[in-house]
Amino acid sequence: MALLQHMQPRAGRLVACLLLLLACACRAELHQNLDEKQANEIIVVLGSEDIRADKKSAGEGAWTVLVPKAQYQRALSVLAAYNLPRSRESVESLAEPGPFASAGEERTRQTRVITSGLENTFMAMDGIVDAHVHAYVPEPARSRFRAEESADPGASVVLVHRMGVEPPSETAVRAVLQGAIEGLRADAISTVFVATRVPEPKPAESVVVGPFVVARESAATLRVTLLAMAGLCAVLASALIVSSLRRTGRDEESA
Repeated sequence: MALLQHMQPRAGRLVACLLLLLACACRAELHQNLDEKQANEIIVVLGSEDIRADKKSAGEGAWTVLVPKAQYQRALSVLAAYNLPRSRESVESLAEPGPFASAGEERTRQTRVITSGLENTFMAMDGIVDAHVHAYVPEPARSRFRAEESADPGASVVLVHRMGVEPPSETAVRAVLQGAIEGLRADAISTVFVATRVPEPKPAESVVVGPFVVARESAATLRVTLLAMAGLCAVLASALIVSSLRRTGRDEESA
């Protein structure tokens, strides 16, 4: 009995380690060295496509995204369709004034602030997977005698949307642009819509492992699990047998 009591905590630790190893073995690293915003965006997009993704910290603000091994290839295809991970300058970083900036540099920075904000706005719309905005914001005329030097503002936008999902109307797109760029006329806006297809999940090919029917990609993991569980049961059974024999021997001696 003492041997069995001694084996119980070891068995518990063995089971915990086994479950941890199995969890790690079933996951694959999809992307590394991401910031947390990029990792969260990937997790949300994959979740919308029925792919369960997780993130783990890699230290110093870096994150790694993990997905089930059986869904690794489809996850890559989904991210390619969504143009992820996306590297964008944040509006906050662009809004910070640079030291010794010239008037032209300051105007360029302000234009980038506007276009970055517009891209984020379009990305928040249903079905939009990517957005690119280009805008020309002229320098205001410094006097009424130089008004002819200032051209009218103009803008163009490319919206990539999921195939089968209706993108926002051109009227709505123009309204957003005109609300952000002062003096922008509707006829100075060009819009381009591009449809992208997100890959559909493929039916999993099933195989039989003992009494179980599982996807082929999970068969190796299940075999390892069954072998490990069988080994653990053998160790516990051996401990019980040894403990029972020792107790029987002590009873016979005392008799």
